Amino acid sequence: DRGVRNGTLSQREARRLREEFREVAYLEMRYRQGGLSGWERADLDRRFDRLEYQVRRERRDNDYGSGYYR
Repeated sequence: DRGVRNGTLSQREARRLREEFREVAYLEMRYRQGGLSGWERADLDRRFDRLEYQVRRERRDNDYGSGYYR
């Protein structure tokens, strides 16, 4: 939300990133139902790390929220 407000993320980028976050959060909920195994914990760590990387990359791509470029 902050990225959209300050113009570092477009609405489309933010929508896609939120959807990816929801998918990982849902997967975490499913994993936790039976207790997290080591593999599941590692899988979630990889997915959250990848999402964090995507957020950083999108915020630095100089894409204005309205679709213009700097």
